Amino acid sequence: RGAHAQVQRRAASFEFNTKSLRAFVFDRVRHEAADRLVPLLRQASRNGQVLDLQNEEGERFFRAFHAAAHLSVDRLKLPHPLVWKLKRWLDTEDERRLRESTAVVHEFVDKPDVVDHIREELRLVRARRCEPGGEAFTLEELREMNYLHAAIAESLRLHPAVPLLPRVCAADDEMPDGTRVRRGWTVMYNSYAMGRAEAIWGKDCGEYRPERWLEVGVFQARSAFQYPVFHAGPRMCLGKEMAVIQMKAITASILEGLDMELAEPRGKHDLSISMRMEGGLPMRFRERRAP
Repeated sequence: RGAHAQVQRRAASFEFNTKSLRAFVFDRVRHEAADRLVPLLRQASRNGQVLDLQNEEGERFFRAFHAAAHLSVDRLKLPHPLVWKLKRWLDTEDERRLRESTAVVHEFVDKPDVVDHIREELRLVRARRCEPGGEAFTLEELREMNYLHAAIAESLRLHPAVPLLPRVCAADDEMPDGTRVRRGWTVMYNSYAMGRAEAIWGKDCGEYRPERWLEVGVFQARSAFQYPVFHAGPRMCLGKEMAVIQMKAITASILEGLDMELAEPRGKHDLSISMRMEGGLPMRFRERRAP
């Protein structure tokens, strides 16, 4: 509930703001990308292997989280809360699973011009330190990558990792516009719909265009209330900065040395709290020759 969440957030905020945690996370990302991920993709390229980027084999936590998220959304689809409460009391299979359990890359595939812009930015960053490649990018170098940041933000606008975010009201309340919310009501915002709203993003809202995030080549963030991918207000995601740096590090590591393509026609999204593709996301990778 509210008071408990505030205490937990204050404690977590202190830890998230420590330099030691940030350095540890970034070092781990560099290691995982350079020493494990890229070699795995290169090996798959040489073997002609198709990789499912949503492969969950062995990932017990991810399967548990996905099951919990999916079943939570299913609850919201029921005509009355008494239905899922009855199912819980009867201990039906999906409620039992729920109790036990308690999208960037594929956009680039269809946008070779975006990939070219990103690779040119990577080349310029490399040129500034007079190293043609090989070593992982530093934290400072990743922060310089404005176009890559824009490409990631645009991908998350159209394909947010969490498209639906529900909250249950702990007590009677009133929203700023005067709308009254009663205790026990579920309030949910749809970041997937907001990311495609013409009133927010203009007539080209359905178009993937990273340039909308740039002013004179520099990334410009939008209001979190227009772009709630990392939530907004007092509950803004504490790990936002680290998450963006991780996405930039992994994307840069892949695109600098590899081409990729969908192995199968684009599939459908799976409606859940977390955005996923039905049937996985099978990809082929090809090694690039150094320019």
